Amino acid sequence: MRTKLETALAALVFILPSTTAYAATPQEMVGIVRSKAEAAVEERLRDPQSVNFYNVTAYRMRAGSNVPTAVCGEFNAKNGFGGYHGREPFVWIAFDETLHVDFDHGTAFLGSEVYTRKMLVLCKFPISE
Repeated sequence: MRTKLETALAALVFILPSTTAYAATPQEMVGIVRSKAEAAVEERLRDPQSVNFYNVTAYRMRAGSNVPTAVCGEFNAKNGFGGYHGREPFVWIAFDETLHVDFDHGTAFLGSEVYTRKMLVLCKFPISE
């Protein structure tokens, strides 16, 4: 009689050969990090469905790289009174609070937060899509 583990391992024998590793192209990575950045901004807003994004661009850390490490742009969303507050800058970096690379979450800096202006220095080398 087979155990659950043996059955799962037997299934993997048939599944693994049919799967292939896939590395995203630089253009696909730009799309991925833009989506992650916009989601991170939305998570921090009072009314995430109301947000509009402008001038959103992915950036690399240095000129020779094609790996996006920051996303910069502007957003406008409704405030607590239901009105739009005007465009504000945002910077999303692909690092967590311990400075480890984290493309799944990253860290977002919004509007007038003290670090947002300082993080804008990361927006030097755009990656064209």
